[in-house]
Amino acid sequence: MRSSTDEVCRQTGRPSGTASRVAMTVAVLATALAMPVRAQSGNQVPSLGEQLVGTWSVESQYTEQDGQKIQSFGANPKGILVYDDTGRFVGLVQNSQMPLFASGNRMKGTDAEYKAVAQSSIAYYGKYTVDEKAARVTMHFEGCTFPNWDGQDQTRNLSFEGKKLNMIIPVNSTNGMGHIVLARVK
Repeated sequence: MRSSTDEVCRQTGRPSGTASRVAMTVAVLATALAMPVRAQSGNQVPSLGEQLVGTWSVESQYTEQDGQKIQSFGANPKGILVYDDTGRFVGLVQNSQMPLFASGNRMKGTDAEYKAVAQSSIAYYGKYTVDEKAARVTMHFEGCTFPNWDGQDQTRNLSFEGKKLNMIIPVNSTNGMGHIVLARVK
């Protein structure tokens, strides 16, 4: 009884064993080429941009300015930052204890109430790009409640620790160095 390899050799005119060596070589090459891909995909670390995409809640925030640590959004700030996978962002940071408007109407606040809101919150949106090598995100502000940032680019240095994102803002809206810690929500 002849093997299928012997039959292939007889039909192609190749010496017996050649087909099996060719088949073995092809199998070894295919395995060798597939192995690195499997190894990389199983242990591959997500890029900085991939890690950034998601919804983040504000855990803490402070500003270093004139040798002091200032909590411009209070001791327990709250807020959210969202970075989507199309390069868009939206964010809001505020003091968790902002005073209420006595009138109950945001269009009829007192000067002191408006000042408190302006000093206790910031909201913004726009587009972003990630520089993997420099470990930072550049945010192009399309709109911001601090209008000086409208149309401006701002950079933030990034570092990740588990489900936490640490951002350093070289020059924030109070002209100090901002530090914000965010926790992944989604």
